[in-house]
Amino acid sequence: MPALSLGAAYSYTVRKPTTVAAGKSKYNYHQFGVQANYALSKHTDLRMSGVMQIASGGSTGEYPAAAIFNPPGTYGASSGTGDSW
Repeated sequence: MPALSLGAAYSYTVRKPTTVAAGKSKYNYHQFGVQANYALSKHTDLRMSGVMQIASGGSTGEYPAAAIFNPPGTYGASSGTGDSW
């Protein structure tokens, strides 16, 4: 069993307005994640993870807020277009 394991993830999401009449443009979300796990013994390990999200798009006077899932089931909205957890 390897003592150290690493992982990385990337996701891209597009939210389009439901109608053209809404006058809103699409939003783009880029989310990056990394995780490291180090096994100290058969039953004990250390784990660290991080997530960053960048939001873009929106019409004049409107901006998309980044929102990253925070356990136990809530979303933490950012005041801007970038957020990390």
